[in-house]
Amino acid sequence: LRWLANKYGIEIEETIVSPEVKLQQQASESLYIINSFAQKFFSDALLNTDEGKDIALTYLKERGCREDIINKFQLGYNPVSGDAFSKAATVAQFNTELLVKTGLVVQRDNGIRDNYRERIIFPIHNLSGKVQGFGARLIKKNDKAPKYINTPENEIYVKSKLLYGSYFARQA
Repeated sequence: LRWLANKYGIEIEETIVSPEVKLQQQASESLYIINSFAQKFFSDALLNTDEGKDIALTYLKERGCREDIINKFQLGYNPVSGDAFSKAATVAQFNTELLVKTGLVVQRDNGIRDNYRERIIFPIHNLSGKVQGFGARLIKKNDKAPKYINTPENEIYVKSKLLYGSYFARQA
């Protein structure tokens, strides 16, 4: 970029990034990486596990969702076990503090547990296609649990600045 600007006589204004801003940028990028990992985990659990196919995929199809739409929107499923995602994230060596910040897991006395157990997962993409957060819907009736859970607000997820599906509608 500097070479092109110099070649065509364009002056580039550069700003120095403070260490605090650099740390915030790194934290934001880490959250995107975790969310991408989670989206792939949840989609795999929906499409490639017996539990996902029998419970969640059947549920989605009964509600009129076609497989091409499920794939396009990268819908997923988090298993009943309560720690399937947290175990996979731990094996992948993700930072526990950042995992909690994403809302995907909760900290308990005995470690971290999945926050979206036994739920259909709806990734929420930004305009460049990166997963910023998730919505999760409970499949079975449970009076003690909320029907829907969303990602808590953090560095990359600000609910009031997002519109679900806008990434897929951007061309229109």
